Amino acid sequence: MKSEMVMHPELNRNRFWSGILTFFFIATVLAVAFCFDFSSATAAAQDKSTSAEQKTKAIKISADKSEINPSESSMEYSGNVNISVGPTVITADNVQIFFKKATDSKLSQDPESVKKVIADGNVRIVTENLTATCREAVYDAEAKTLVLSGTEETPATLVTDKVDSSCKKIIYKGFTL
Repeated sequence: MKSEMVMHPELNRNRFWSGILTFFFIATVLAVAFCFDFSSATAAAQDKSTSAEQKTKAIKISADKSEINPSESSMEYSGNVNISVGPTVITADNVQIFFKKATDSKLSQDPESVKKVIADGNVRIVTENLTATCREAVYDAEAKTLVLSGTEETPATLVTDKVDSSCKKIIYKGFTL
């Protein structure tokens, strides 16, 4: 004799909804786990890119002569000065860099610690979106301004994607190293 199991229609409906709810619960748990895992991976990737960016934004300087003045939190370079800060390159005959604060009598290589830069003599500044030439350039980090000075015979020039200017004095606001 064969036995058959007959289920009540109400039980079939409850099992159906129970299966659907279980499926959505598992899908939600997996989605939340994926989001947390993804966000931590994203945070780790951002930390690595920030670290890489800081390394590429370090100040790299070459010159014929350099003088360090820790009491004034400044460094002075003369003769074929070439300064690189990420994609920004500054060349000049003389450059003086003033820092916000010297720690342990060491001046930082971090662009965020720069207070002011004065470049003098055959100054050329090239970034991703500007090229400037002048007799003297003064960069004020707090005000985020670059002042280019020239003479009647050799005016200061500034070329960007929006401006092509040549005169005795140019003030460029919003400049950062």
